[in-house]
Amino acid sequence: MDTGVLRTIWTVIEETPSHYLQRVSSNEQIKFLLQTVESKRVLSTPQKAEARKYLTDRRTMIREMAVEQMM
Repeated sequence: MDTGVLRTIWTVIEETPSHYLQRVSSNEQIKFLLQTVESKRVLSTPQKAEARKYLTDRRTMIREMAVEQMM
């Protein structure tokens, strides 16, 4: 994955309120994060697919990080 896209993904995750990431379903979480990344950066179709897979593979970690931030 392009490092710029990866950096944007994690910036979006860090900027998203923790309570929102905990409250929504995994599918909604991934959809929201991907849409937000796309609002900050134009993604090609392959980049979008790669970003979706990356977020899907890390959805549990993202949720756990949100829980830790709330504490």
